[in-house]
Amino acid sequence: MTPAQYIEQNYTEIRQWLYNITKGERPQLYDDFIHEVMCIFLENKKSQLAIDTGTARFFLVRIGLNQWRSSTSPFHYQYRDSFLDYSEKETASEEYDSTEDVLMEVMFKGLDTMYNGTEKMKYEAILITYYFNNNSNYSEVGRQLDVPHTSVRKIVLRGLTRLKQIIFNDVHNGNYKLNTNIIDSWSADSSSVSQQALSNASQLFKSRYFSAT
Repeated sequence: MTPAQYIEQNYTEIRQWLYNITKGERPQLYDDFIHEVMCIFLENKKSQLAIDTGTARFFLVRIGLNQWRSSTSPFHYQYRDSFLDYSEKETASEEYDSTEDVLMEVMFKGLDTMYNGTEKMKYEAILITYYFNNNSNYSEVGRQLDVPHTSVRKIVLRGLTRLKQIIFNDVHNGNYKLNTNIIDSWSADSSSVSQQALSNASQLFKSRYFSAT
């Protein structure tokens, strides 16, 4: 399936995903916003990879978030006057919680650090990725890799401990603004925002969206 075919087949759903980003604000910009996101998706060389790996929805939403929320995005710049016409702009900006976005960035960076580290670290990163791309199921990962599920669990938990330390060091060194309590409370079996962010990051890591090639 090509990017154009994906948009044609999922057009109604895509409009809803992107509407959720706008939260119904500035409805006069809604159609222009959708058009801009779809154009970016069609022109992006990694869109086909997103479709092939089953993460096209996430990729589209990330494009939408960047265009709608970033004051330096092409869309925001093009319609800057419309955004500035609202007196509640500053308040709305303050209410937006960027925690999940930042978490996903640091999760991905941490996974990438592990993948490019020692063979042991690389294997941990691979198993973490498999784990979160298989509904957090140790047995399924073990079946796919022909490894006992108990060994998978041990390696994943060891890798998560290492990943948390990498992320904590990044935050502590001032590379990201993030409440370290969020990291401390995260575990492999939790349903916290950290766990969801890692699940999203592992999808990106697996499909290599941020790789140089």
